[in-house]
Amino acid sequence: MKFNFKKIASVLASTVMLSSTVALAAAATLPAPFVQSGNADAAVVVGSTAAETDMAAAVEIQSYLVRELNKQAGIGTSSSASTVIGGDSVQLYKDNNKINIGQNLNVVYSSLDDDELSTVLANGIYEDDDGTEFDYEQSITLMARNLTHFADSEVDESEKPVIGFDIASNAPVLNYTLDFTDKPTNSSDLMETTTLKMLGREYYISDVDASSANLKLTLLDTANTETVYEDEPVTITVGDTTYEVSLVSASEGTTNKATLMVNGEKLDSTNEGNSRKIAADTYLSVLDVYEGTREKDRSYAEISIGTGQIILENGQNVEINDDTIDDLTVYLTLSSGKLSQINLAWISEDELFLVPGEELVLPGFETIKLSMAGFVVSDSETLSIENSGDDYIQLKGLMLKDGTVSSLPLLYTNSSNTGLSGLGKDSTHVLASSTGNTLSLNDSLHQQFVVTYQSGDDSESYAFEVISVNEEDSGSTNVTKLKNLANDETSEFDNADDADFGEINLAVSAQNGDLGTATLTATHSGASTGVTFDRVITEKGLTLRLPVNTVALGDNVLNITGAQSNTTDTHNDPTSWVMNFSEADDDNANIGLTGAGIPFTVTLNFGGTDGKIHVGTHSISPKLSVDEDSDDTESFVPGDGSHATKLVVKDDDQDTLDIEYHGEEAFADVLIAESSAVISADGNSSSSSGVMVVKDSEASSVSSKNLVVVGGSCINTVAADLLGLTGAACGADWEAKTGVGAGSYLIQTFSRSSGKVATLVAGYNAPDTTNAAKAFTTQTVDATAGKKYTGTVATAITPVTTSS
Repeated sequence: MKFNFKKIASVLASTVMLSSTVALAAAATLPAPFVQSGNADAAVVVGSTAAETDMAAAVEIQSYLVRELNKQAGIGTSSSASTVIGGDSVQLYKDNNKINIGQNLNVVYSSLDDDELSTVLANGIYEDDDGTEFDYEQSITLMARNLTHFADSEVDESEKPVIGFDIASNAPVLNYTLDFTDKPTNSSDLMETTTLKMLGREYYISDVDASSANLKLTLLDTANTETVYEDEPVTITVGDTTYEVSLVSASEGTTNKATLMVNGEKLDSTNEGNSRKIAADTYLSVLDVYEGTREKDRSYAEISIGTGQIILENGQNVEINDDTIDDLTVYLTLSSGKLSQINLAWISEDELFLVPGEELVLPGFETIKLSMAGFVVSDSETLSIENSGDDYIQLKGLMLKDGTVSSLPLLYTNSSNTGLSGLGKDSTHVLASSTGNTLSLNDSLHQQFVVTYQSGDDSESYAFEVISVNEEDSGSTNVTKLKNLANDETSEFDNADDADFGEINLAVSAQNGDLGTATLTATHSGASTGVTFDRVITEKGLTLRLPVNTVALGDNVLNITGAQSNTTDTHNDPTSWVMNFSEADDDNANIGLTGAGIPFTVTLNFGGTDGKIHVGTHSISPKLSVDEDSDDTESFVPGDGSHATKLVVKDDDQDTLDIEYHGEEAFADVLIAESSAVISADGNSSSSSGVMVVKDSEASSVSSKNLVVVGGSCINTVAADLLGLTGAACGADWEAKTGVGAGSYLIQTFSRSSGKVATLVAGYNAPDTTNAAKAFTTQTVDATAGKKYTGTVATAITPVTTSS
């Protein structure tokens, strides 16, 4: 069977689409082991010949796991953008322009039309009752809702922060406009009984109030329309419910009306252009009635089953089936007695949240939605600023191009514990730095230093320690030995020797073995431009400034420079120093502290009378608790082109800081799409952060992952293998093996030889499997091997004791 993804999407529209306000997954023991610690190790397996509802169930489970993945990570976890199955959609960013933290939803697209959404916002032609045609255009205007880092218990019960859109109550979300370029006459005679297609769906105009004081249109939803003849019932499926409709009688006269029977229940006669409620939020509308008056004629009624009656009254909230849609206001514009515009203004009545894995659906009409698939970040590197005991503070885990420096001491306190005394670990283990391209070396100080080159997108840093400057060969040769702190490789410089490290050339001169001193000069292509000893650029492009002591060695004064403005702290033994950082720009074309990226600062403090050194504060706000029970805080660097560097301050007696730098621009993956579209946050990629959906014939490609197997042994060979069956086992054979009969389903987890697990989510038939998937994503399920549950409805499951 070939899956019809468009049909799958329409099935999902009635089974897994979220409501017009954000819907959050129920708390459950899941998603472990499929999603844990912000990483995914899962694939969903569906039968190659399964019903389309099984595929819908598989995508529902995939979406649930991706949502949970995003929640655990706090931000998106994929470096790839989302993909969409079925439906019209557009991502609200471009390759060269994206929505970064601190920017608005409409920063890239302030408005959308048929160029972006060719179905939902297609240009159209409206035909009035006289057959006259009128062209119209459709557009959506997005409002300036800001992408922020925030925490709210309605998004996460433990108030774990998230990056998304916190939309206040009474805030505009978007405006929809249908603009007639050729304007139809606003007349009941000309407009009633005609159809108008807007937002991708066709509506029947059943009534027009043309008075200027009370301009009003009454529409009927024609999403599921059929013609029912006498003695020829029709079947209409809406969502997962099927309605059999037959025509009892039809009559024409002053008022045309039809009497219908739905699923064996006779309705009162319904006038043409009116509706009757047949189920919760479901209405049957009579669009047209014909009474056959001759023997050969057949009476019929054109009917529609859907959301029913929609009233658009100028300046009022939209009304659907006598329910007022508080979030949606309609404006009808007339020009010289002709209808010029239909405008729908979506203004949030309550606070709304558009966060990774969640969606906001246009209230009432529910034809389009805003969806945030995730906050996309690239691979990252993490370095820490932390104390070593009470006396010095260091960089740890500094990733450079040739390896990682485990520790680079920055500043230490003096013996009398009155302030910052020097650079490095202590007075005999010093950090050497210089604002130029030359550096004085002294082996008695066990110096460590970093040399850096940067020009545009070309950058590299190398960290070294001075091992010795000695006389050799009876004093005829001076040899300087340096150790690379990233890979422990040793380099020796004889007399006026030099060596290349990447694109940087280091040359040693003025060596004095008796004193253990030498001068080091760094160049690039023979020039000093772009080469310095006062900063570090990490492997992925984060720049940080090192302190520089401008007072001669041996003086008991710390005269620190290093702030981006090159200001100097001129007093003795300062109690703090501000360290400057900078991201690369959005496309990594410019790296470094000058003219690049978004700068932020971190203050390193001396602790006063307790004589302890620690991280003080940093310049990025807000600083949010990582959850409601923690004093640790997190922040993300905002701004145009930002890489969203994450700063985590760990609260302790001596605070420390973790800096997570993403190597590329970070952005919100936000889409506007038809409600039926199924959006996958990770592009269904096979990366470690992805959650794939595959057919059972492709199961070998995901054998290394934990599996969720959707559908029973009749249509899914992986399910049959889990149950120890050979070949398809259907009906009675399935029931005999599982104890699950008609109207019931099974959720059971099996251990696998790979050490992973496979959880079978399957029912006796396809509707039962749909219920199983809903239970899997909303109920408390333990996916430990050996756990088994059964159920008959999606809202309740029963644990079953099993040893398998």
